[in-house]
Amino acid sequence: MIEELKNIVTIDETRRLMFPGSIFEEEINVTRDVGLWNKMSHPTIVKTMDWEGLGPYGFMGLHRDDADDNWKMWYTCTGIDGKLGTYNYGMAHSEDGLNWTKHTEPINLYKDIQPGSVVVKPGLGKDDYRIFLMQYTRKTDKLPGRAVLAKSKDGINFEPVTDSWDTSWFKGPSDVIDLMWDPEHECFRAYFKQWRLCGKSDKGEEINYLFSSIDKFEFDEENKAYDIHGHIAWPTKDHVELRMVYNDASKMEFENPNKYPLGEELFLHRVVASASSRDFISWDYHGPALMSAKGKIAEQLYGMSVIKYQTKYIGFPLLYNGLSGLMETGLAYSENGTEFSLVNQSPLISIGEEGTWDGGMVAGFGNVLQVDDRLSLYFGAANRKHDEPIKESDSFSIGRVWNRQDGFCALTGGTIITKPLYLKNGKLHINAEGIINIKIDNPEGHTLTDFEWGGNRMDLAISHPQMRSGVPYKIEFTVKEGALYSFWSGFTCISKE
Repeated sequence: MIEELKNIVTIDETRRLMFPGSIFEEEINVTRDVGLWNKMSHPTIVKTMDWEGLGPYGFMGLHRDDADDNWKMWYTCTGIDGKLGTYNYGMAHSEDGLNWTKHTEPINLYKDIQPGSVVVKPGLGKDDYRIFLMQYTRKTDKLPGRAVLAKSKDGINFEPVTDSWDTSWFKGPSDVIDLMWDPEHECFRAYFKQWRLCGKSDKGEEINYLFSSIDKFEFDEENKAYDIHGHIAWPTKDHVELRMVYNDASKMEFENPNKYPLGEELFLHRVVASASSRDFISWDYHGPALMSAKGKIAEQLYGMSVIKYQTKYIGFPLLYNGLSGLMETGLAYSENGTEFSLVNQSPLISIGEEGTWDGGMVAGFGNVLQVDDRLSLYFGAANRKHDEPIKESDSFSIGRVWNRQDGFCALTGGTIITKPLYLKNGKLHINAEGIINIKIDNPEGHTLTDFEWGGNRMDLAISHPQMRSGVPYKIEFTVKEGALYSFWSGFTCISKE
């Protein structure tokens, strides 16, 4: 008999994806695949104007603008006027999300800043400040690294959100920033790179800090010691001066002071932190959103764009390999928008062959477009590795990958058993391909139906004479071949078959 009825979940038209989560009671030999996206063989957006330098790439934003009834994309260009460390910022628009028209001039932004992110607040008109920007500017004598906050009515001309650029800033981010609008909580969310120092000091003390800025990072060769001074953002907000001494030089695992990890038990690496705001002026800092572990593909997280899809916050973290210099895009998920987990160690978007247009970096950035039953995700690409100095022969561009609806995370093997579920109208829908065994048990533990289905359907409706709304059922899915992408319930099919 089904117990603990207080934990019953109602399943409606909202699709439940195959991320690990509280809706599943048991998982047996489960395998999940996130890399089922199809990459277009050539870039979608390339350099067409002189001011675009070495070419456009990501890190800025892609959003639906209801006021203009179109999609808008903001992108960054580097290598301007022969200066490899300078930037211009462009915008393009599209009616269908597939064919893009560029604005012919760079957009007007606060100067001396690095790539950041743009977000559109829905439900506002053309005469409203509905487009918002957060970009990182290098530290000055007066301030450590800060994020400049701006607003715009057209997405081309930006103004500070407060009275002046000097006061329109948020302290904390370390250069790579991504923004989203959270419709459920009606707030802006910012995700940004921060430095994390963790491990043990030479005295055996546990260290786990996130820095809003690092003012000094030096290695004392004579004394085999690191000097690290900076402002801690999490878990406290203090300025610290750390000296890490290693008397046993054999424990040092570095080729030069800029290689990480720092030692056998001390690591300095990049993670993703988050903050939220309702007015885009005052921000609540939430600390780490996604942190990596030693020895994993995501040892360095260089930022993460986030979208809300059905019931989950879905993140696209930039997985940076500090040894190879390559950067790929992974997949993470969250229930609350502040604490994320990687689905697995596999990249969602992988780099291409060495030397090709996407052979060094592929950096996915939101939002995700849905056209018919396909999802499209754009990404910034480069033929160079991230750790290499930029050269005039380097090229940057924007590519696109596509997938079937709900194709973020596919169950490709094993068995999952749900908790007791109310089906909205006694019907179950699935999005699947291959061979799937489906078993449905009633509250008494009796099996109503147990059958094997084979095919490829975006929307397969499953019913039984004894299945009805208001009664909890346990559902067991076993993937023998192919993939299960999602399931839901409701009165109508909500995608094409």
